[in-house]
Amino acid sequence: MELIAEVIISIFISNFKSEDHPYLINFFKGITIGLIGYALGNIVGYIENHKVMEYSKQILFFIVTQFIGFVCFIFLSMVDFLNGGKNKS
Repeated sequence: MELIAEVIISIFISNFKSEDHPYLINFFKGITIGLIGYALGNIVGYIENHKVMEYSKQILFFIVTQFIGFVCFIFLSMVDFLNGGKNKS
């Protein structure tokens, strides 16, 4: 997951080092978690029901998965903050 987030960031920012920007990488980790959850939920829903969700349910599901990703971002940022502000992985 961290590798996916670093690749996404490195496309937009050259000479990016995640150790220098732990909160930014945590933000992209949260967004990545949300997008992966959204994709997996749609795939599982399609396999079980053989149809795609309605548009309004898609929007609501996307917002919920991104909110879960945002909660993960807050949690990961708190862990980094309590470890002294540097990503120690």
